[in-house]
Amino acid sequence: MSENDDNNLNFPVRPEENPSPDDGSGKPDNGAAPEPNGKKERSNLQQRLITAVFIAVLYIAPILLGFYVSGLFYDALIVFLMFAASYEFSRAISVKFAKPINAFVFINIALGYVAFKLTDEFLGMGGVTSFFGVMAIVFIACIVYNMISSKYNITNVVSTLFVMIYPGAIMSYLIALNYLGSYSHVAIIMAFGATTLTDTMAYFVGSTVKGPKLCPKISPKKTISGAIGGLVGGIIGGVIIYFFAKYGVAGCEPILSATVPNVLHFLFLGLGTSLFCQIGDLISSYVKRACGIKDFGKILKGHGGFMDRIDGLIISSVFIFIYFTIVGIVV
Repeated sequence: MSENDDNNLNFPVRPEENPSPDDGSGKPDNGAAPEPNGKKERSNLQQRLITAVFIAVLYIAPILLGFYVSGLFYDALIVFLMFAASYEFSRAISVKFAKPINAFVFINIALGYVAFKLTDEFLGMGGVTSFFGVMAIVFIACIVYNMISSKYNITNVVSTLFVMIYPGAIMSYLIALNYLGSYSHVAIIMAFGATTLTDTMAYFVGSTVKGPKLCPKISPKKTISGAIGGLVGGIIGGVIIYFFAKYGVAGCEPILSATVPNVLHFLFLGLGTSLFCQIGDLISSYVKRACGIKDFGKILKGHGGFMDRIDGLIISSVFIFIYFTIVGIVV
């Protein structure tokens, strides 16, 4: 998320998750005078930067190890994010709606990845299809369990399916980026790089220019200027990754040999990645508003939870995978 974060919205929260003295109420819990706004903003920015560095290391190390040692390192990163994001998403749904049955959510992730890996290993294709096939079987098992159990009802099953699909099964497209052959390095760097630049540019342009709101009923902090800045950030990401491919940085390869069509591919990829990243942000904001929460989690200080950081990445990975799949067929 970015300038597009909803961190200042006064959503209701659980009693055990009461806001800190910086919750915007202006009333610290110890009776002390509130800090000056400038000092508080500097402190928040410093915390966000420290956490951003941690997130960068968390992402970059497994990605590079995946490039140069074994793709399993990258897979492990995504599977970890699947578990973390699904857990946070499940907790969010539970605030206002029926509690998902997490055992089936986690079983779906574990068996889905095993099916993905085996399918790719023996057939060389169809990993995403296998993941969704496992989800269908696990969902049937969830229904049967609910039929013989008095602990849950059909609303719990519906919530479980929601979390199994989003973020769970949709994140299989992030794994699939690692199985695109010669396009895999470009696809992965595009997914993580262009979305990061989208969020960064959206934040700085939106907070500087401000202006009309983009979707005030869904996310009052988002502005049209921020959205445009995000699109520019995505295009910049496409240009940078084009040069990565041109000079073979991190094992990246050109999409086409001809310069002009190759540049156009990278520009379109950067723009499309940014667009779908921002759609992912809006979906996340919509869900959080429906659940009445500010953030999906609190583990990443100043950034919310893991789901807050990858909501745009999840949706943009679908676009990138489909794009390269089509390119692989046409070219």
